[in-house]
Amino acid sequence: MTNIGVLLRTTREEQGLSLEEVEKGTRIRARFLEALEENDFDSLGGDVYLRGFLRNYATYLGVDPTPLLAELAPVHSPALPKVTYISQESHYLSEPLQSNPVPFGRIFSMLLIGALVMALAYFIWWQPAAQRDAFLEQLGTLLPSAGPTAPPTTLPGAPTRTPGSTVVTQTMVIVPFQSPTPVGQPTAVPTASLPPRTPTPDLNVTPTVPLPTPTAPAPIDGVVVTAQVLSATWVRVVIDAQNQPAVERVLSPGETFEWVGTQEVRLRVGNAAGLQISLNGQQIGVLGQAGEVLERLWRRNPDGGLPILVDPQS
Repeated sequence: MTNIGVLLRTTREEQGLSLEEVEKGTRIRARFLEALEENDFDSLGGDVYLRGFLRNYATYLGVDPTPLLAELAPVHSPALPKVTYISQESHYLSEPLQSNPVPFGRIFSMLLIGALVMALAYFIWWQPAAQRDAFLEQLGTLLPSAGPTAPPTTLPGAPTRTPGSTVVTQTMVIVPFQSPTPVGQPTAVPTASLPPRTPTPDLNVTPTVPLPTPTAPAPIDGVVVTAQVLSATWVRVVIDAQNQPAVERVLSPGETFEWVGTQEVRLRVGNAAGLQISLNGQQIGVLGQAGEVLERLWRRNPDGGLPILVDPQS
């Protein structure tokens, strides 16, 4: 008799583990663990399950499963399982499943009939009312009258009902299309005496409404330079000839600046294409090419117009 079960039981008891604790750790039912410890290998459902349970149990206890599996070979030879297992919970199928495939021809016929019915209903719907009614009356005369119900016939390849099985049938119900009620001939409406007409005001006469006189925007007195930064550029801005510049640094893309001077604004840039310039609210665009260094000087226009561009050296 092999000592596999004794080794497993002794190792488990030395570690102070119960079968319930090992069951939670290995996901192996306690009765299978107990069968391993009692060397009752025939109750484990075949060689495949036996070796899998033994390997997982030994690995969980920290025992090398290789020598145990080698020792198991002469003791327990592989045997075909007598039942079909579908899970580790030992559920069996009581009888083999039988499939009754639906013939492809029958499916195609049902789809074709449905398509024809839909096409016929669509065609009838878009006909004029008079033609549609005549068509439906003619169609009613062509249809056979209701008679004794014929006994059902069994189609070839149709599923047969056997004890313990369920037969699913499909029934197609065709609902006759209901046309809208045709419009009858117009009936005579009794004439009633109308009240005397009241004079209608002349709608073509448009009342005169004085429009407000648009006021021109007040001119900006001074120099207002607005700069939108398109790309990184170094700038130096001096307002009204002050000793200290208002700005002298590298501007980042996305920034917007406004410099206001009463008499003049002097601007020096290291990247002429990096600034979008507006002068007193009027867009004048970029000053030059990318990487071009230049200087601009705008002075107040005494006539109230746009600032005057003068030579920076003046």
